[in-house]
Amino acid sequence: ECQSCGTNCNSCYPSPNVCTSCNDGFYLYNNECIESCPPTTVKFGKQCVECKSPCKTCESKYDFCLTCIDNFYFYENKCYAACPPNITIAIDTNKTCIKCQDQCKTCSSSTDHCTSCSEGYYLFGNACIQECSHLNDQENGIYYGKNNEKQEWHWKQQILWKRW
Repeated sequence: ECQSCGTNCNSCYPSPNVCTSCNDGFYLYNNECIESCPPTTVKFGKQCVECKSPCKTCESKYDFCLTCIDNFYFYENKCYAACPPNITIAIDTNKTCIKCQDQCKTCSSSTDHCTSCSEGYYLFGNACIQECSHLNDQENGIYYGKNNEKQEWHWKQQILWKRW
């Protein structure tokens, strides 16, 4: 016998309460037609599709994360079991990864504790600087220059002889 489909269902099978498609303005989710997709889903055509794990919530695509499931770190709209090494620092309190400062190519322990530098910067201690000359100490004869091969700083101490 023909039966009327449930509320806002365009088609149903095998029973009136199991929607297979929805009327305009509604989205299919768990065999029901709803007005808006739940936070753990994203609209895909006329359906609500679950966010791809480890995303907890997502936007525009099922793998464009807004938040992560427990014990995963959030970084650039993706979720990771651990933060990408060398380019990020893990913040355990809110399970996020923070990118190293721009001048750092790689960092450790904090975003400004550089272990190598981006192009055009030179490593001095754990900082990346563009100019070495401002480190010069003329009074003590210590001068700094660039080592383009390693992109590190180096210094040369000049001994000044006085004639008496």
